[in-house]
This record gives sequence, C-alpha cells and structure tokens, in this order.
Amino acid sequence: MGNVISIDPQKTFGLKDSLYSFFCVDLGNYREKARCQLVVESMDETRPYRKTYSFELTEGKKFELFTQALEKLNYGNYSITVSLLGKDQKALDTVENAFVVSPLSTVPHPPFAAKSLKNENRFLFYTMVAQQYENVKNFSKAEFFYEEAFRLNPSYPQLLKLYAQLLLNREKYDKMLEIIENLKSQEKEAFIYVSLKGRALYHKGRYQEAVDSLLEANKIFDSDVGVLNTLGLALVRIDEKEEAIKALSASLKINDSQEDIARLLQELKGEIKDVPKKK
Repeated sequence: MGNVISIDPQKTFGLKDSLYSFFCVDLGNYREKARCQLVVESMDETRPYRKTYSFELTEGKKFELFTQALEKLNYGNYSITVSLLGKDQKALDTVENAFVVSPLSTVPHPPFAAKSLKNENRFLFYTMVAQQYENVKNFSKAEFFYEEAFRLNPSYPQLLKLYAQLLLNREKYDKMLEIIENLKSQEKEAFIYVSLKGRALYHKGRYQEAVDSLLEANKIFDSDVGVLNTLGLALVRIDEKEEAIKALSASLKINDSQEDIARLLQELKGEIKDVPKKK
C-alpha cells in the first residue's frame, strides 16, 4: 500500500470496476433501536435504477462500520444515500453523495489526479479493515488491525471503544484496561470509560472496584442494561444482596425478557426473605 491510500476525487469508475460502499455509524447518546439504509439510485431518467440495502445495528454497539458490495451498474450518474433510521423509521441523519459509472470498461486513476489519505489518517482505514474481520468472526485479524490503528492514533474515541469491546469479548482484560485509559481524559466518553472499566474489573474478580466504577457509570446514565446487570452481579459477589436486587430490578424494568436475570432476582429475593431479622 505504500505510504498513502489513493482516493479518486472525481468518483468516476469503469463498467468492470467492483464498487463498494464504506460508511460508519456513531449513535452517540441515542439509546433506541436503530438501523441503516443505503440507497443507490440512477440520476438518469432514461436508465432508471434504484437499489436499497438495509443494515441492522449490533445491539450494544455505539459505533459501527459497514461495507456493502454494489451490484454491477450500467453507465450513468448515480446518487448514493445513507440514512440512520430510529424509532418509527424517523431519519436521525442522512448523508448523500454522487458518483459516475463511465461507458469505458476501466477508468485510470493516475496518482497526479488523486487525493491521498495522509499517513496520520491511515488509522481510519485500519479501523475499517478490523471491523470487517470482526464481522466475519476472524477476531485475531480484527485485533491485529485494531492494534495497528491504535498505534497510529491512540486517542481516537471511536477506535478505542471498538478495540476495547473486542478485547473484552476475547477476555483480554488487562490489555483492555490499558487501552481504555486513553479515554479517561475525554469528558464526553466518561460513561464508556467507567462502564467498560467496571465490566473488565468484574471479570478479573476485583468486585469492589467494579462496583465503584459501575456505580459511577450508572450516575451518568441509569438505563444501560449491561451496566445494571454487571453491577448487580458484582454486588452479589461482595454480599450486598439488597443493593444487587435494586440493580437487577432496574435492569428488568428496562428489558423484561431477560430470563436469567429474572431467575437470579427471584433467588436473591428468596435468600433475603429467609434471612432471620435481627432482634
């Protein structure tokens, strides 16, 4: 790949070119279920074409990258639109662009006619590659490319969140704790920092520290099921069962289809009930 990644500024492609759309979604503080819609449409009335692609967002992920291979297109002018759809299919955000498919089989893209992705921005490319490996469940490759991206930009919040979540899922808690320390000074990422830290500490058996972090996360945002569940489990571990019941009950109010949590809650209530009261 050399030192730069070339990008055609004219967005003009040949008939034999394989076309792909890359885009990312950052939900920020939006907590409702959402999905993405990609629409490719011909701008030439004599050659009508419209293709819609839909993407479900992974539950619990705030930042996600997508790749979509486009169908072989006839020559002409096209618009490409990505929409983030929230509750009741309301468009939360929309981005539109245009491109051209030439009647030529191939279109040369000489270096002197192209923009280049500066070396300091290559981490975005590595992040996209990592996400694609994660999507096909090649987690070792995903981790490799997240690490490459991290080395180039160790403070980019979306990258840190994605990388930390992968490490958490792969049970690499020490490395994950090391990575998220780069979020500590970023005020807007305070919830992500303390919630991920609390979950990692819980899995390392450092239950009191986990409780402290998760309580801090719950103060920032009190409706995250993952935080409430892990907080409840950590409280059970330090024998704070009444507080655990409060946390797990709050979680079930948000999502009442959690059978394991409901079962644990019933067990805890039974244990509390059976404890003789002090005279």
